Amino acid sequence: MRAFIGVILAMGLIQIKGKARGYWSQRCPLIRLEGIAEVFPRDRFHNILRYLHFVDESRAPLRTVPDPDSFYKVRLLLDALLPKFRSLYSPSRELCVDESIIKTKDHFRSRDVVRNKPVKLGLKACVLCEAKTGYILNLTLAGGGEQPKKGLKNSSVVQNICRPYHGMGYQLFMDHSYTSFELLKKLGALSWTACGAVSPNHGAPTVFMKKNSQDLCALKRGDAMFQCRDGVVACAWRDAKLVTVLSTLPVGTEMTHVNRTPRAAHKYQRGATVNCPVVVAEYNRFMGRVDLVDQRISAYRRHMKGLLWPHKVFWYFLDIAVINCYLLYVASLSQGRAKLKPREFREKLAVELVGGNSFCKRLPPRLPSEELRFNRQLEHAPQRVATASRCAVHLQRCETIYACRACGVRMCPDPCFYLFHFKADYVYDD
Repeated sequence: MRAFIGVILAMGLIQIKGKARGYWSQRCPLIRLEGIAEVFPRDRFHNILRYLHFVDESRAPLRTVPDPDSFYKVRLLLDALLPKFRSLYSPSRELCVDESIIKTKDHFRSRDVVRNKPVKLGLKACVLCEAKTGYILNLTLAGGGEQPKKGLKNSSVVQNICRPYHGMGYQLFMDHSYTSFELLKKLGALSWTACGAVSPNHGAPTVFMKKNSQDLCALKRGDAMFQCRDGVVACAWRDAKLVTVLSTLPVGTEMTHVNRTPRAAHKYQRGATVNCPVVVAEYNRFMGRVDLVDQRISAYRRHMKGLLWPHKVFWYFLDIAVINCYLLYVASLSQGRAKLKPREFREKLAVELVGGNSFCKRLPPRLPSEELRFNRQLEHAPQRVATASRCAVHLQRCETIYACRACGVRMCPDPCFYLFHFKADYVYDD
């Protein structure tokens, strides 16, 4: 199984569109990969892929059960990997939550369409990662049995995914898909400080938007407006467009500067600075690591057709595990030591997993022709070799450490050497 996973990683390094059979193609030798073909026969690889399951189907939940787990086929995989991710790494204070899409076109009731993502069709996952490095700590698949019932907001999803870090004083950053006034109050009761962008038309406090609607429209670039309620600060800042943020970070109404290149009279002004609230600057600094993880995964995505959604989830978790391993490797390096690039790390990991194994049946060496066997001008003589191998003359299995110097065929000195070089029918039944 280790060699199988190593081959899967190698397929991500050398991407072939279409079906996986292209890696063993005999019709087009230019795209055939000898390295993969030497490790795994094509049929053996597809048989493992065909029977790769992560649950006993006889224990599948009945459809009559209320709120069945839609992801029971990969639930054991999630329960095994996610606690391992958290146990191997202690994150820094800043964490972020965002959604990721596992690409699949399989007909599945939990499949979503997200038009503002590079991958628009697939399974939606809510991902919690460290905001500085992008190390994945926890995730949940949308539509599973652990999801909240209909009518509840995404705040329940965020609270569930952050549960292992409740009461530890972490900071959480999220986008408008999850941010709400009620969620920030609930997280504050659990010793979290949070910050998230909200849409002015959806998610922003209604009192704040209606009460200050005229003042918001009058804001110029770099101007900001704040309002505090129950410990939650609502901030509206005018950049190229209006930006609205809810926050419980201990920065209050502090301001800072950001660099911008505003366009005036069809020319860009270089070196311009714009006033910016610290809460917005912190949000821009620590948000977006999940998108970076998606970018890293897409760089080594396997373009295989015809796979079911459990296989796609397995590929996704395999890529996440490799990314987390690389981040652990970088964190373990001492100062001044050169580190491997992500592609070089994947290459070494794939080679280590294969471990020099080969599951291809090797054909026996072709025996020399009669002209070579009976040619007396050649130096036919027994020669001792370092390792023992099967005698080519014995009918029974017999190991020998001798071979013919001219023919290169393994055989016993007596009587196999004489029979092979003087008899047309040389098989010896001992």
